[in-house]
Formats: sequence, C-alpha cells, structure tokens
Amino acid sequence: MPPTSLLVIYTLLATSHCLLADSKPTFRRVSKPLLMPVLLAFYLLAGGAQAWVMVALLGAWLGDIALLKFSNKAFITGLLSFLIGHVAMTVAIYELIPHGASIPWTGIAAVKLGMACTAFWYLKPKLGSLRLPVLIYCLVLASKGMLAMGLLFAHYSPAALMLTIGAIMFMASDLLLAINRFAHPLHKAHFWVMSTYTLAQALIVMALLQLS
Repeated sequence: MPPTSLLVIYTLLATSHCLLADSKPTFRRVSKPLLMPVLLAFYLLAGGAQAWVMVALLGAWLGDIALLKFSNKAFITGLLSFLIGHVAMTVAIYELIPHGASIPWTGIAAVKLGMACTAFWYLKPKLGSLRLPVLIYCLVLASKGMLAMGLLFAHYSPAALMLTIGAIMFMASDLLLAINRFAHPLHKAHFWVMSTYTLAQALIVMALLQLS
C-alpha cells in the first residue's frame, strides 16, 4: 500500500473520531486505538527509520488505550506511556540538531518552560497526589518543544516549522485534556483534545520524515 494511502486513511479516521467521539462512545473506543498504528505504518512505509520515533508512537498508542478509561490508575498509566513517548521523540529531535549551531537556548527555554510552568500552576490546586508526575510530564513536554524550536533556529525549513507547530499543538492538546479532567469540563472535550492531538502527531511525523 502506498504511504499516501495510509495518510489518507489516518486523516479520515482521525476526522471521524474527532467528530463522533463525544456523542458515540462505542465508536470512540474502537477508533482511538487504531490511530497511532496507522500513523506508524505510514511512517515506516514512507521510509522512516528512526527507532526513537517508533518508540514514541508506540508510547502514544499505549497512552491512547489507557486514557479510554477515566480512573486515576488509567490516567497515571496513560501519563507514563506518553512520558516515554515524549522522551523518545525528544531524543529523535535532538539527533537532528547540528552540533555547534547557534541557537538562542535561553530565550527558547524561557518561552517553553514559562508555558509549562504556567499550565502547571494553573492546574496545581486540582492535582492532589498527581502533582509530581504532572510536573515531570510538563517539563519533559516543554523539553521536546524546546528542541523542536531549537532545530527551527538551527536549520530553518518548512519541515522544521511544521515540527515546531506540531510540538506546540501537542502541548495545547495536553493542556485541554488536563483542564477537562482537573479544572472544569469542556464542551465537546474529545473533539478539542483529539483534533489538536491527531494533527500534532501527523505534523511531527511528516516533519521528521523530511528532516531525517
């Protein structure tokens, strides 16, 4: 099967999932676990060979399955799965940054860590015993965003810009998920969380295919 066909399948699956997940929980439970395997298959057939990217997508897949349930145990399992995925994707991005490149790390860190810390302090009163794991998760997610932006400064290209946008959208998706779970319910929460998440993952994967 051509890679473009799998990308079309992923797009249709993600779109239908986002549109129907809030009103059709059975469809949500069936479609959500299919998203990352299809995206991983696209990555492999398109010539992707970074093992860290594969690990990241597998971690996201396990996280997707865990978060089909709403218990604290399921949330922690999902958090750990996505944490592994973010660490793996961070390494994959780091491997692409040219050594010795002139990158304004201080400014980038200030922006990304500022975003992560602001989100954490907003959620902190509601987190209870989950404060430490959520803080660690926020910092790792910010690190991935920092490296994506660093790569953009080191080697500007449409693909590097796509990667940075994907990383920012992933942060937005996780923030929406956390607000819905810990702060207050969002109207059509699944739509907003999953539309930003599925688009973020697609942008990141397509960018890494071009940058590798």
